[in-house]
Amino acid sequence: MKRVRHLELQSLPTRLADRWRQLDNLAPYGDAKEAVLCLLDWFYSQPRRAYHTWEHLAQCFAEYDDYRRATGAAKSDAIELAVWFHDAIYEPTRDQSEEDSAALARCCLVAFDCRKALVAKVCRLILTTKHEKVVTDPDERLMCDLDLSSLGESWGRFVRNAARIRSEYTHVPAESFRAARCEMLQKFLDRGHIYQSAYFHRKYEAAARANLQRYIAEAACPTGRTSYTSRTRGARGYRFVR
Repeated sequence: MKRVRHLELQSLPTRLADRWRQLDNLAPYGDAKEAVLCLLDWFYSQPRRAYHTWEHLAQCFAEYDDYRRATGAAKSDAIELAVWFHDAIYEPTRDQSEEDSAALARCCLVAFDCRKALVAKVCRLILTTKHEKVVTDPDERLMCDLDLSSLGESWGRFVRNAARIRSEYTHVPAESFRAARCEMLQKFLDRGHIYQSAYFHRKYEAAARANLQRYIAEAACPTGRTSYTSRTRGARGYRFVR
């Protein structure tokens, strides 16, 4: 068997690199698989990122592993791959990062000769992380919940993550950012459930609601929809949730 040459990585933790290299459905493409890993490492290691980094992916995978242990669920190749690619392209000045990330995933997975159905599902899962609507497919629900799991962490970690997200939007004035983020978070509170799977609803729903309510209250954000119009005009199209 040809030995795969491991390329130099920037900031990817070893445990995540090993996880990628152990993906069975990409096993025949050793060198190409390593090259895509380096490409992902380049994206997630960009210095302008503060929240959407390998740390976020590590948390998603940790939550996914905990979910599988707790529920006995089988491993899903689609979810595994979707997590890897879902924030690969992250451009705060545009509102199509998920579409671009899905396009990157499609390009790579087609090159790996993955099944068309798998490629289509991975792309669909990535697009659900726009969090624009309540979804009904179980895997789409799980993908959304993995992406939003940090909303249910301790208040201290929630505030730390909020500060990191803010640092990715330095081009948006502080008042506009605060109002637009609160508007997005309020939309989650207005839903019947922030988390759409039973497991994550039990695990994080109460804490996430408390965090979002406290953040909005401490930011002294308006709650009426019409009151946001003038304050967030310059921030429309940007997303300040994850």
